Amino acid sequence: MDKRIQENYLSNSTFLAAIFVDPRYQCLLTPEQQQIAITRLVETWETLLLLKNRDSPIDEFPEITANDKSTIESTIESSQDSTDPFEEFLSSQASLTSNSFASSLTVTSESILNILNGFKNVERISYTADILQYWKTRQLTDPELYQLASVVLAVPATQVSVERSFSGLKFVVSDLRTSLDPELLEAIMLVRSNEKFKLCH
Repeated sequence: MDKRIQENYLSNSTFLAAIFVDPRYQCLLTPEQQQIAITRLVETWETLLLLKNRDSPIDEFPEITANDKSTIESTIESSQDSTDPFEEFLSSQASLTSNSFASSLTVTSESILNILNGFKNVERISYTADILQYWKTRQLTDPELYQLASVVLAVPATQVSVERSFSGLKFVVSDLRTSLDPELLEAIMLVRSNEKFKLCH
């Protein structure tokens, strides 16, 4: 197991990036691994910048007439009740999130490199801490790191579920059932996967 971790996981820059933004385990990285992780995070930041700056395909949207526009605006205004506290809460959260995201994505690659270097050797937190909650609390103080952590921590560390599905395939496709329709086979595997998920939870 140790050999597999060393060869497969600790040589993967995305895996190292996820460890780097996790204060529970960042201390396990060597200086060389930290540098690989930082390089990967800068690349991820540059990708986010490209996605933000990419023009949306306006031509794909149908033309809206002035009459349609006034109808849409009146519908939106009538649906927004200013006395509804839940609607006010959602509006405040939406503006807060979009503003912090927009402002954080104006940071250049050189600046994000400085921010990441400042996060090196961060104070360790308990391994029982909820890392997603940790970053949620730092969303406003460290918006750039929050955006990067949201991306790299979403990458699955293993593909056990895929391997399990391939292993289960031998029980479905036997010598007597080699000519199953692909759609039917997909439906059977989907049901099997969902049943296993229910048993595990």
